[in-house]
Amino acid sequence: MRGKLFVVATPIGNLQDITLRALETLKSVSAIASEDTRISLKLLNHFGIRKRLISNFKENESKRVAEITEILEKGEDVALISDAGTPLISDPGRILVHSLRKNGYEVIPIPGASSLTAALSVCGFEDHPFIFYGFVPKKEGEKKEIIEELKTVKYTAVFFESPHRIRKTLRMFYDNFPERDLFVAREMTKKFESYLSNPELQSVPEKGEFVIILSPSKKEATEIVEKSVEEKYRQLVEKGMSHNQAVKELSKQLKISKRLLYNTLLAKGV
Repeated sequence: MRGKLFVVATPIGNLQDITLRALETLKSVSAIASEDTRISLKLLNHFGIRKRLISNFKENESKRVAEITEILEKGEDVALISDAGTPLISDPGRILVHSLRKNGYEVIPIPGASSLTAALSVCGFEDHPFIFYGFVPKKEGEKKEIIEELKTVKYTAVFFESPHRIRKTLRMFYDNFPERDLFVAREMTKKFESYLSNPELQSVPEKGEFVIILSPSKKEATEIVEKSVEEKYRQLVEKGMSHNQAVKELSKQLKISKRLLYNTLLAKGV
């Protein structure tokens, strides 16, 4: 019988947030694939867990698929963890999980801490629907694309950001969306955790890990754009286009990304 891959969520700061099931799983598997073995060792040593560690970061993930598959073929289980929180949420693991599922292996989640959901739970904004972008892009062109997307939808938007870019990123959102609220979660569950609503830039320390949440747009123009997208989409489908063809054509016509169109149509129930 083949082994299973367990995708295990770990604490985002406070080690007491680990679940009993996560500990049980980490103790039972034959090996643990981790983003940074040095960071993972601190967690594992704290709980007295001694297991074979497999380094699985972005640059070597493709190479690790065969090694982990070999372990599973022996009938042994493997756990996948990230440096903090739920794996694959802006962390390595997608290539491994995709490959294993494609080849019929069992991949089982062990739920737990997530900075994404933790921040959403205390921001007070409408959280349905919401878009999670991961880390704010470094390239200016990609930033502009996201800004244009956010001007045409009413969704709550969630981002991760690093300390050395946090103030610049907040300024970008303030300049482009003066009518929308910003929520900043910093160092969640850690000693110096803080939660700020529409903070002044100088009040935000350039230290720690951040989650930024931008409230939904309340502009009436948003509804008009969404209605126009829906009408144009239905017209293309009536002409015989498939869903994907219609979205591709709309993307060209409206100069809007396909991702945004998919999300807009999904929210409209189309």
